[in-house]
Amino acid sequence: MREFYEREEIIERDGFFGGEEIIEREQIVRRGAFGREEIIERERIVERPGFLGGFFGGEEIIEREEIVERDFF
Repeated sequence: MREFYEREEIIERDGFFGGEEIIEREQIVRRGAFGREEIIERERIVERPGFLGGFFGGEEIIEREEIVERDFF
């Protein structure tokens, strides 16, 4: 079985008083015998509001996970 792992992190900031958005993505690909393949994709988005929105605290977290299995035979 072979396994590949890829991770990506993106941070976006909107100026001095602006908010912040952090996007984390990872992908795991597992390949087994006879062309069997399993792909796991995970994504996490953290949104922090800007000056007045952030003044009261709080953040929004969105998480997504998708699993795809393929057989070629």
